[in-house]
Amino acid sequence: MTMTVPGMASPVEMRLVGGIVYMSMGELTGGKFMAVDPNDPAVGVPMPSDLDPARSAKDLQGAIVSVTKVGAPEQVGGALSQAYDVVVDLSKVTGTTRQSLDEAQTQAAAAGATLPSTLTYRYWVDAKGLVHRVANEMLGTSTQMTFEGWGEPVEIQAPTADQITNLDTQQARGTARGS
Repeated sequence: MTMTVPGMASPVEMRLVGGIVYMSMGELTGGKFMAVDPNDPAVGVPMPSDLDPARSAKDLQGAIVSVTKVGAPEQVGGALSQAYDVVVDLSKVTGTTRQSLDEAQTQAAAAGATLPSTLTYRYWVDAKGLVHRVANEMLGTSTQMTFEGWGEPVEIQAPTADQITNLDTQQARGTARGS
């Protein structure tokens, strides 16, 4: 998965291989990957043990308040897709998405904010029922995921040892540069 993050010069790349999450965050990680075991309690930040959009959608299923068709179909993720606004009652979300929301609420509370009671997701769905994009905005942060290449073979490899960095080493370098 590749994510564009506002304020970062290069995209964030995440790979999930063998239960380990590899993250490259451009300059923050020296152009290399951090290897994070999501089951390690020392991580301190909940990491996904899988990145299954279908599971996330199932977590929202019982919380859907409304679905509204938006605009005309458009090309998204390589397919003609129709946008739908899906309003979700956040108190009824389940599963790993519930856990993520609880963590977000804790972080929001620490910053003096609260999560809204509902959240609107925009889904772009093709004629086969495949999701090609999901977007939402919460607490001033926009998230957009685009999915393409449905049904195509994919090979995901862990970074090689020389492509992996130790975050503590990167933080020490950043501290040394800043002093």
